[in-house]
Amino acid sequence: MTGGELTLRMLDLDFNPISKFYEAPLQMKSNNGLFILDDFGRQQMDPHSLLNRWIVPLERRTDFMTLHTGMKFDIPFDQLVIFSTNIEPRKLVDEAFLRRIRYKIKIDHPSEKEYKKIFLKVCESNGIEFKTDVYDYL
Repeated sequence: MTGGELTLRMLDLDFNPISKFYEAPLQMKSNNGLFILDDFGRQQMDPHSLLNRWIVPLERRTDFMTLHTGMKFDIPFDQLVIFSTNIEPRKLVDEAFLRRIRYKIKIDHPSEKEYKKIFLKVCESNGIEFKTDVYDYL
């Protein structure tokens, strides 16, 4: 999982010349799992730079890494990528990229009735007694 701290460099191999060791990029670490990009559009890079970097991997399920020597190799890009944002997606990406995201789910704010259900479930799961006056205060 990453958020606003994400930079384009974090998506490439990181070579330490002293230990002669590579650290894998975030998307490589999440292979066969889940990669959550929280607050999409608030990263330290332009959203289009990230999307241009990932447009091929998202479509072909293969990413390309470059060693410090310049040699390139491909790796599987096999994870479920979740972009979470409160910015209108069309302000961040174009139609071509939206087509490459398989599922899009809009989650609105809960209604007052839904919020009460959530509050009740959280109280129950944490062994806390539900008190109407506390709920009403919040």
